[in-house]
Amino acid sequence: MDYLISTGVSTAHISRFLRSLIESPPAPEIIAKLADKAWDEVTYKELMTAADHIVGSNEDEDEEDINFSKK
Repeated sequence: MDYLISTGVSTAHISRFLRSLIESPPAPEIIAKLADKAWDEVTYKELMTAADHIVGSNEDEDEEDINFSKK
């Protein structure tokens, strides 16, 4: 809970997402907040990939070169 509070992301929103009450993945803005406070060196790019926001991910790309899918 402390992690979510430190990100500024609504705990209710994350709870609804984790309980599959929200079908779409978190928006890139939410993912950026989560990545900023992530543990274990989890990156923004990794979270964006997990949320299916990245198309054609390449390990050699810089985060500035990420291509976002249009959903």
